[in-house]
Amino acid sequence: MALRHRLWHAPRMADSTTNDGVRVPDHTKQASTATRDRLQAWATPVALGPIQLRNRVIKAATFEGRCERNRVSDSLVEFHREVAAGGVAMTTLAFCAVSRNARGAPGELVLDPESVPGLRTLADAVHSEGALVAAQMGHAGAVAAGIGVKAVSPS
Repeated sequence: MALRHRLWHAPRMADSTTNDGVRVPDHTKQASTATRDRLQAWATPVALGPIQLRNRVIKAATFEGRCERNRVSDSLVEFHREVAAGGVAMTTLAFCAVSRNARGAPGELVLDPESVPGLRTLADAVHSEGALVAAQMGHAGAVAAGIGVKAVSPS
């Protein structure tokens, strides 16, 4: 009960007055400055290992569902180009199956020699907007059986 009482009855902070006569608690002003500084930090360039990013915004891998016959499509290229044009430093191409039997969903990209030209087109489009592109590569394991693919996974 004592802890709850202290949370509801915090000690009063000193106030200051703004130019227009509005009283603002000092702790609010300090928090606003600190918050503004942290928010501005996202826009500063940063090194990620040997890679230089134009800011600190990275789009995580999200299943786009835009691959046609497990290949890069014009729609997928345009999606990632638009994300890059929006200002992210790096966009991430969602689940890329390392083989045909590694897919967990029908519309996933399969990484093989035939996928290289489409990946080059996608990378060039993203790079033209000043961003980088990464890929989430994986194997669906037992989940692959859900789409009729013989599963390859530990027993």
